[in-house]
Amino acid sequence: MLGHPARMKILQYMIKNTSCIYNDFVLELPLAQSTASKHLSELKAVGLIQGEIFGSKICYCIDRNVFNEIVVALNELRISNFCDNSNCC
Repeated sequence: MLGHPARMKILQYMIKNTSCIYNDFVLELPLAQSTASKHLSELKAVGLIQGEIFGSKICYCIDRNVFNEIVVALNELRISNFCDNSNCC
């Protein structure tokens, strides 16, 4: 889900711009419109972002609840699952 660099760039852009963003944000990122749309669809499908139609545009924003759940889960993994000695891996 988050492993693709384009999705990370989209999320970083959305975090920096706290207001709703529209498809025209591709002017700010080095992504083609079709590429951005594909990745927005993927992020929306997993519930990380929300999209609401306003006329001919779709307004996208991060679902803060889902985002925070992912951050908590990743932090728990980071804290609990790495070995502490130099003989690991």
